[in-house]
Amino acid sequence: MQDDVQKLRAKTDDELLQLRVGNLPDDRMGVAAGVILEIRNTGRLAESIRHLEKFAASTEASGKRMEWATYIILIATLVQLVLTFLPMMHGK
Repeated sequence: MQDDVQKLRAKTDDELLQLRVGNLPDDRMGVAAGVILEIRNTGRLAESIRHLEKFAASTEASGKRMEWATYIILIATLVQLVLTFLPMMHGK
């Protein structure tokens, strides 16, 4: 039994899928192949979720930096406008 499980673990996803599809629903090798596929897919899903969480965190940080950059540009523009129109207001 242990040797069978080790052999199944060494198989590719496609080979496991063929075992799962090609056997009867109550065949123990087919069921074991299906369980191994589910375990692999669950691990891949968990890894994808971790990558998405990292991406979301970096996107949020990037958004905050962009917000600060926008404020700085706005302030610089307002200062330039004041410095441009202030002499005009004094009639110079």
